[in-house]
Amino acid sequence: MAFQNNEKEKRAAELAITKEKAEAANITKSQFLSNMAYEIRTPLNAIMGTMQLLDMTDLSEEQQDLIHISKTASDALLIVINGIHDYSKLEAGQLKLERVPFFLKDVLADTEKLFHLSLSEKKILFSTFIGSEVPNILIGDSFRLRQIISNLLGNATKFIKYVQITHSANLKEKSISNITKLHFSVEDTVIGISPEKFNLLFKSFSKVDSSNTRQYGGTGLGLAICKGLIEQMNGDIWLKSSVGQGSNFHFTCSFELPSNLTATKKLSAISTKYTSSKSAKILLVEDDIMNSKVISRYINKRG
Repeated sequence: MAFQNNEKEKRAAELAITKEKAEAANITKSQFLSNMAYEIRTPLNAIMGTMQLLDMTDLSEEQQDLIHISKTASDALLIVINGIHDYSKLEAGQLKLERVPFFLKDVLADTEKLFHLSLSEKKILFSTFIGSEVPNILIGDSFRLRQIISNLLGNATKFIKYVQITHSANLKEKSISNITKLHFSVEDTVIGISPEKFNLLFKSFSKVDSSNTRQYGGTGLGLAICKGLIEQMNGDIWLKSSVGQGSNFHFTCSFELPSNLTATKKLSAISTKYTSSKSAKILLVEDDIMNSKVISRYINKRG
């Protein structure tokens, strides 16, 4: 009996060591991917900036077309690199969220502007609703919230050919200890996803239909990143969908509420300063020589 117990303890110890090594290897892999994505993004920024500068010069019609192709390809590559970078930081537990006051309506308006051209070209109707009980000012990471919404809207825009996309924000839970939880949804029409494939959606590098890869592109990381960010915001993400009738992605996120008028006044002052200033002095801090040259030239060209 004692022999059997010793064997069990030995096996348990070996499994624990193996698990620790696997977790350490996974963290090392994630850190490597994050560093590689960062190193690739640095020269890509210089390339994209140079193309933008070229686009501001007198070009022939053929040259403009070539610049447009290069910019489109670079944008697609940057999305892939940013996805790998964010996912690897999430996996390694290195992605930190900001705590900054922001206007929710501005975040939703900015996101709508981002997709306005592609939606209008496809003649897709787009509508946004904000519940009357939703606070005007929240404290949290508005950049990551915008990233989540943009990813969901990007998927809807990518697969939908016509009809309508609806985006809404409503109060999920009233504030408890200065924390409020909001419920967001992004609903589209057509296509849809069968329930048995729901479990694939939020897994990394997975696609519900691999045949869409050639047509629409993508790494299969977008929804996995959304899930990771939402979980960091103490929320959940889920889907309601049926084939041929469209999809409705829901997610919740928790935010802090301003405890006094200080955050409101500060946010209003920043907003007024940026909208009213006609000129600005810019301090450029950049350790990459090529990026520094590109940004300096761009700033000069913009006066």
